[in-house]
Amino acid sequence: MDITFSQSTITGYILSGILSILLTVVFIILWKVKTKAPVFPIIVGAITFVLFAEILKVIPLYPLIVSDNSVSRTINSTPVLYYLIAALSAGIFEETGRYIAFRFVLKKHTERRTSLDYAVGHGGIEALITSVTPISIAVLGTMANNGMLSQILSSNPEQQQAKVIEQLTNYASHSFGVTMLWIPERISAVIIHLALSVLLFRAVRDKKFILYPIAVLIHFAIDFCTIFYTDHPVLTELFFPVVSVVLIVTVIKTVYRKMPESTEVTE
Repeated sequence: MDITFSQSTITGYILSGILSILLTVVFIILWKVKTKAPVFPIIVGAITFVLFAEILKVIPLYPLIVSDNSVSRTINSTPVLYYLIAALSAGIFEETGRYIAFRFVLKKHTERRTSLDYAVGHGGIEALITSVTPISIAVLGTMANNGMLSQILSSNPEQQQAKVIEQLTNYASHSFGVTMLWIPERISAVIIHLALSVLLFRAVRDKKFILYPIAVLIHFAIDFCTIFYTDHPVLTELFFPVVSVVLIVTVIKTVYRKMPESTEVTE
Protein backbone atom coordinates (compact mmCIF):
# COMPACT_ATOMS: atom_id res chain seq x y z
CA MET A 1 0.00 0.00 0.00
CA ASP A 2 1.29 3.44 -0.97
CA ILE A 3 0.59 6.61 0.99
CA THR A 4 1.78 9.83 -0.60
CA PHE A 5 2.01 13.24 1.05
CA SER A 6 2.13 16.33 -1.17
CA GLN A 7 4.98 18.76 -0.56
CA SER A 8 2.52 21.48 0.42
CA THR A 9 0.99 19.20 3.05
CA ILE A 10 4.39 18.38 4.53
CA THR A 11 5.33 22.06 4.52
CA GLY A 12 2.05 22.93 6.23
CA TYR A 13 2.63 20.45 9.04
CA ILE A 14 6.15 21.72 9.65
CA LEU A 15 5.07 25.36 9.59
CA SER A 16 2.06 24.82 11.87
CA GLY A 17 4.23 22.99 14.40
CA ILE A 18 6.95 25.65 14.45
CA LEU A 19 4.45 28.53 14.65
CA SER A 20 2.53 26.81 17.45
CA ILE A 21 5.72 26.45 19.47
CA LEU A 22 6.73 30.08 18.88
CA LEU A 23 3.25 31.41 19.72
CA THR A 24 3.15 29.36 22.92
CA VAL A 25 6.54 30.61 24.09
CA VAL A 26 5.60 34.22 23.31
CA PHE A 27 2.26 33.82 25.12
CA ILE A 28 3.89 32.45 28.28
CA ILE A 29 6.53 35.20 28.31
CA LEU A 30 3.98 37.96 27.72
CA TRP A 31 1.68 36.56 30.42
CA LYS A 32 4.54 36.53 32.91
CA VAL A 33 5.71 40.04 32.01
CA LYS A 34 2.37 41.80 31.53
CA THR A 35 0.55 40.27 34.53
CA LYS A 36 3.64 40.00 36.76
CA ALA A 37 2.54 36.43 37.45
CA PRO A 38 4.49 34.43 40.04
CA VAL A 39 6.49 31.65 38.42
CA PHE A 40 5.56 28.90 40.88
CA PRO A 41 1.90 28.33 39.80
CA ILE A 42 2.99 28.28 36.16
CA ILE A 43 5.65 25.66 36.89
CA VAL A 44 3.20 23.60 38.97
CA GLY A 45 0.76 23.64 36.05
CA ALA A 46 3.40 22.42 33.62
CA ILE A 47 4.68 19.66 35.93
CA THR A 48 1.15 18.54 36.78
CA PHE A 49 0.29 18.10 33.11
CA VAL A 50 3.42 16.09 32.38
CA LEU A 51 2.95 13.90 35.47
CA PHE A 52 -0.75 13.15 35.09
CA ALA A 53 -1.33 13.37 31.33
CA GLU A 54 1.96 12.07 29.98
CA ILE A 55 3.06 9.56 32.64
CA LEU A 56 0.33 8.36 35.01
CA LYS A 57 -2.36 8.20 32.31
CA VAL A 58 -0.26 5.77 30.30
CA ILE A 59 -0.25 3.16 33.09
CA PRO A 60 -3.90 2.03 32.75
CA LEU A 61 -3.93 2.68 28.99
CA TYR A 62 -0.99 0.37 28.28
CA PRO A 63 -2.84 -2.93 28.90
CA LEU A 64 -6.04 -1.51 27.41
CA ILE A 65 -4.64 -0.15 24.15
CA VAL A 66 -0.89 -0.66 23.64
CA SER A 67 -0.15 -4.24 24.72
CA ASP A 68 -1.37 -7.20 22.65
CA ASN A 69 -4.24 -8.98 24.39
CA SER A 70 -7.89 -9.79 23.74
CA VAL A 71 -9.09 -6.61 25.44
CA SER A 72 -6.74 -4.28 23.54
CA ARG A 73 -7.58 -5.97 20.23
CA THR A 74 -11.28 -5.42 20.86
CA ILE A 75 -10.74 -1.77 21.82
CA ASN A 76 -8.45 -1.03 18.88
CA SER A 77 -10.90 -2.60 16.44
CA THR A 78 -13.86 -0.66 17.86
CA PRO A 79 -13.35 3.05 17.11
CA VAL A 80 -16.11 4.40 19.37
CA LEU A 81 -14.84 2.37 22.33
CA TYR A 82 -11.29 3.53 21.63
CA TYR A 83 -12.42 7.17 21.51
CA LEU A 84 -14.44 6.81 24.72
CA ILE A 85 -11.50 5.37 26.67
CA ALA A 86 -9.01 7.91 25.29
CA ALA A 87 -11.26 10.88 26.06
CA LEU A 88 -12.37 9.65 29.49
CA SER A 89 -8.81 8.90 30.62
CA ALA A 90 -7.73 12.40 29.57
CA GLY A 91 -10.60 13.97 31.49
CA ILE A 92 -10.07 11.94 34.65
CA PHE A 93 -6.28 12.22 34.87
CA GLU A 94 -5.90 15.87 33.86
CA GLU A 95 -8.71 17.15 36.07
CA THR A 96 -7.60 15.00 38.99
CA GLY A 97 -4.11 16.41 38.61
CA ARG A 98 -5.52 19.92 38.49
CA TYR A 99 -7.59 19.30 41.65
CA ILE A 100 -4.63 17.84 43.57
CA ALA A 101 -2.39 20.73 42.51
CA PHE A 102 -4.83 23.34 43.85
CA ARG A 103 -5.73 21.29 46.94
CA PHE A 104 -2.20 20.53 48.13
CA VAL A 105 0.65 22.11 46.14
CA LEU A 106 -0.91 25.56 45.67
CA LYS A 107 -2.83 25.55 48.93
CA LYS A 108 -1.25 28.79 50.15
CA HIS A 109 -1.82 30.57 46.83
CA THR A 110 -5.32 31.83 47.57
CA GLU A 111 -5.59 34.60 44.97
CA ARG A 112 -8.16 33.76 42.31
CA ARG A 113 -5.64 34.68 39.61
CA THR A 114 -3.69 31.58 40.66
CA SER A 115 -6.20 29.56 38.63
CA LEU A 116 -5.19 31.42 35.48
CA ASP A 117 -1.45 31.37 36.22
CA TYR A 118 -1.65 27.61 36.75
CA ALA A 119 -3.56 27.19 33.48
CA VAL A 120 -0.86 29.04 31.56
CA GLY A 121 1.65 26.41 32.69
CA HIS A 122 -0.72 23.46 32.22
CA GLY A 123 -2.00 24.53 28.81
CA GLY A 124 1.32 25.99 27.74
CA ILE A 125 3.34 22.81 28.24
CA GLU A 126 0.63 20.77 26.52
CA ALA A 127 0.76 23.14 23.55
CA LEU A 128 4.55 22.81 23.36
CA ILE A 129 4.44 19.01 23.58
CA THR A 130 1.60 18.54 21.11
CA SER A 131 3.09 21.05 18.67
CA VAL A 132 5.76 18.45 17.99
CA THR A 133 3.01 16.22 16.53
CA PRO A 134 2.58 18.02 13.17
CA ILE A 135 6.35 18.09 12.77
CA SER A 136 6.42 14.33 13.44
CA ILE A 137 3.65 13.84 10.88
CA ALA A 138 5.79 15.70 8.34
CA VAL A 139 8.70 13.37 9.09
CA LEU A 140 6.46 10.30 8.70
CA GLY A 141 5.06 11.75 5.48
CA THR A 142 8.56 12.17 4.09
CA MET A 143 9.40 8.60 5.07
CA ALA A 144 6.21 7.31 3.40
CA ASN A 145 7.05 9.23 0.24
CA ASN A 146 10.48 7.55 0.23
CA GLY A 147 9.00 4.05 0.38
CA MET A 148 9.61 3.53 4.10
CA LEU A 149 5.98 2.77 5.09
CA SER A 150 6.92 -0.75 6.20
CA GLN A 151 9.49 0.68 8.63
CA ILE A 152 6.86 3.01 10.07
CA LEU A 153 4.45 0.12 10.59
CA SER A 154 7.05 -2.21 12.08
CA SER A 155 7.74 0.31 14.85
CA ASN A 156 4.13 -0.05 16.06
CA PRO A 157 2.40 -3.02 17.75
CA GLU A 158 0.70 -5.29 15.22
CA GLN A 159 -2.79 -4.59 16.56
CA GLN A 160 -2.30 -0.86 15.97
CA GLN A 161 -0.85 -0.99 12.46
CA ALA A 162 -4.24 -0.76 10.73
CA LYS A 163 -5.00 2.36 12.78
CA VAL A 164 -1.61 3.84 11.84
CA ILE A 165 -2.35 3.32 8.14
CA GLU A 166 -5.77 4.91 8.60
CA GLN A 167 -4.27 7.92 10.38
CA LEU A 168 -1.47 8.42 7.84
CA THR A 169 -3.96 8.20 4.98
CA ASN A 170 -6.08 10.83 6.70
CA TYR A 171 -3.09 13.11 7.34
CA ALA A 172 -1.95 12.76 3.72
CA SER A 173 -5.35 13.91 2.47
CA HIS A 174 -5.10 17.27 4.25
CA SER A 175 -4.45 20.40 2.25
CA PHE A 176 -2.00 23.10 3.32
CA GLY A 177 -4.88 25.15 4.74
CA VAL A 178 -6.18 22.26 6.82
CA THR A 179 -2.75 21.57 8.31
CA MET A 180 -2.59 25.20 9.47
CA LEU A 181 -5.78 24.69 11.49
CA TRP A 182 -3.52 23.13 14.11
CA ILE A 183 -2.69 26.65 15.33
CA PRO A 184 -6.24 27.80 16.24
CA GLU A 185 -6.83 24.36 17.75
CA ARG A 186 -3.91 24.84 20.17
CA ILE A 187 -5.09 28.34 21.03
CA SER A 188 -8.56 26.94 21.77
CA ALA A 189 -7.05 24.20 23.94
CA VAL A 190 -5.25 26.77 26.10
CA ILE A 191 -8.49 28.75 26.50
CA ILE A 192 -10.28 25.58 27.62
CA HIS A 193 -7.53 24.93 30.18
CA LEU A 194 -8.05 28.44 31.55
CA ALA A 195 -11.76 27.73 32.05
CA LEU A 196 -11.29 24.28 33.59
CA SER A 197 -8.61 25.58 35.94
CA VAL A 198 -10.99 28.23 37.23
CA LEU A 199 -13.61 25.54 37.90
CA LEU A 200 -11.17 23.35 39.84
CA PHE A 201 -9.78 26.31 41.76
CA ARG A 202 -13.34 27.16 42.83
CA ALA A 203 -13.97 23.51 43.70
CA VAL A 204 -11.04 23.56 46.12
CA ARG A 205 -11.27 27.07 47.56
CA ASP A 206 -15.05 27.08 48.13
CA LYS A 207 -15.31 23.33 48.82
CA LYS A 208 -17.65 22.85 45.87
CA PHE A 209 -16.54 19.33 45.02
CA ILE A 210 -19.33 18.95 42.45
CA LEU A 211 -17.27 21.14 40.12
CA TYR A 212 -14.62 18.39 39.91
CA PRO A 213 -16.82 15.79 38.14
CA ILE A 214 -18.34 18.60 36.06
CA ALA A 215 -14.84 19.54 34.85
CA VAL A 216 -14.09 15.88 34.07
CA LEU A 217 -17.29 15.58 32.03
CA ILE A 218 -16.60 18.81 30.13
CA HIS A 219 -13.05 17.69 29.35
CA PHE A 220 -14.29 14.25 28.30
CA ALA A 221 -17.05 15.62 26.06
CA ILE A 222 -14.74 18.05 24.25
CA ASP A 223 -12.00 15.45 23.73
CA PHE A 224 -14.47 12.79 22.58
CA CYS A 225 -16.08 15.07 20.00
CA THR A 226 -12.65 16.21 18.78
CA ILE A 227 -11.35 12.65 18.42
CA PHE A 228 -14.62 11.26 17.02
CA TYR A 229 -14.68 13.80 14.20
CA THR A 230 -10.96 13.61 13.48
CA ASP A 231 -11.77 12.63 9.87
CA HIS A 232 -13.52 15.98 9.46
CA PRO A 233 -10.79 18.48 10.45
CA VAL A 234 -12.60 21.60 9.26
CA LEU A 235 -15.70 20.69 11.28
CA THR A 236 -13.53 19.91 14.31
CA GLU A 237 -11.57 23.13 14.09
CA LEU A 238 -14.77 25.15 13.84
CA PHE A 239 -16.26 23.30 16.82
CA PHE A 240 -13.19 23.69 19.04
CA PRO A 241 -12.88 27.52 18.98
CA VAL A 242 -16.62 28.05 19.41
CA VAL A 243 -16.75 25.73 22.43
CA SER A 244 -13.64 27.30 23.97
CA VAL A 245 -15.00 30.84 23.70
CA VAL A 246 -18.44 29.89 25.05
CA LEU A 247 -16.85 27.98 27.92
CA ILE A 248 -14.38 30.68 29.00
CA VAL A 249 -16.97 33.47 28.77
CA THR A 250 -19.44 31.43 30.82
CA VAL A 251 -16.87 30.49 33.46
CA ILE A 252 -15.46 34.01 33.78
CA LYS A 253 -18.93 35.50 34.21
CA THR A 254 -20.46 32.86 36.47
CA VAL A 255 -17.46 31.61 38.45
CA TYR A 256 -14.30 33.70 38.26
CA ARG A 257 -15.85 37.14 38.80
CA LYS A 258 -17.92 35.85 41.71
CA MET A 259 -14.84 34.68 43.61
CA PRO A 260 -13.12 37.12 45.99
CA GLU A 261 -9.69 38.36 44.95
CA SER A 262 -8.22 36.22 47.73
CA THR A 263 -9.50 33.84 50.41
CA GLU A 264 -8.16 32.56 53.69
CA VAL A 265 -6.46 29.18 53.80
CA THR A 266 -8.75 26.61 55.40
CA GLU A 267 -8.28 22.95 56.15
